[in-house]
Amino acid sequence: MYYDDTIKKPIKTSCKEKEGYARCRGIGLDIVNLIYDANNKSQYFSDNINYQGYDEQLGKIKDQLSVFNINSWYNNSYWSTLSLAKSTLNYDMSAFSFSQTPAWEEKNFNAVLGSWVNFQLPLPNIKARAVDDNIGGLKAAAKCNKYSYIEPNLGMVKELKAQGKMLLGMLSALKFTEENAYIGNILKDLNANFEEIDKIVIKELRGEELSEQECNFITRIATQFTITSEKKKSTEEKNITIDLKSTKQNMTETVDGVKLLAAINKSGDDNVILFGPVFNYKE
Repeated sequence: MYYDDTIKKPIKTSCKEKEGYARCRGIGLDIVNLIYDANNKSQYFSDNINYQGYDEQLGKIKDQLSVFNINSWYNNSYWSTLSLAKSTLNYDMSAFSFSQTPAWEEKNFNAVLGSWVNFQLPLPNIKARAVDDNIGGLKAAAKCNKYSYIEPNLGMVKELKAQGKMLLGMLSALKFTEENAYIGNILKDLNANFEEIDKIVIKELRGEELSEQECNFITRIATQFTITSEKKKSTEEKNITIDLKSTKQNMTETVDGVKLLAAINKSGDDNVILFGPVFNYKE
C-alpha cells in the first residue's frame, strides 16, 4: 500500500488471494502504458505497478498490438480511440519548453484517459446555439487576437484528419449522407476545419506568423457555438463504474467538471500566457 496525501490515508494496491497477495485491480494508466511508456512518469503509477510479473504481462499485450495494421486500429471505436491517443502521446513536442513539464505530461495523460471515459458515456442531450445569438457575450468577444494559438500537436491533428475522412467516406459509401444531408454537411465542414488546423499548426511549428484570416479562423472555432445541456431531472452522467467482482471492489472513472491549464509560450519577442480547458479526469 502507499500513502495518498490528498485523502490522508493509506491506499491498498494489493489483495490477499489463495496464492498470496496479488494486484487488486488495474488503473487507467495501464491503458496508457500499452501505447506510451508511462513508467517513471507518475509516482501514482509507479506505486500501482510494483508487482512481480507486471512487465512480462505488459510485454505480451504490447507484442499483440505491434502486429496491428491500419484495419486493426480502425476496426471499431475502442481501437480508433487508442490510435488517436497513441498519436497524441508519441508526437515530439520538445521544441516547446512548456511541453517538458510534469504538468503538461499530466495534461496529456488526463486528455487520453478523459477521452477514454467520455467515449463510453451515453450521448448527452445537447443543442448548439450560434455565436450570433450573443449567448454569454460571445459575440462581443469574437475578435481576432494575434496571440491566438492551437496546440501544435501535429500527430493528433493528422490522426483526426484521417479519422474524419475515413468516417465521411464510409458513410458516403453506405449512402447515409444522401439520406441525411445535414449530417453529411457537418462532417464535410468538420473535415475542412481539420485541414485548416493542419496548416495553422505547421506554421506554428515553423515559427511563422499567422495571417489575420487564420487568426479569425481560430477565434471563430473557439467561439462558434455555446453548447448548453438540456436540464434533466437527474444529473447527467459523467462517470463509468467498473464492477470488479473478483476483488469485491468497484472502480469509478469520472470526467465531471473541467480544469484550466496555463502555459507560457514565446511569440516573437513576447512571452504570452496561454489558457485552455483540459479534462478533469479522476479515478
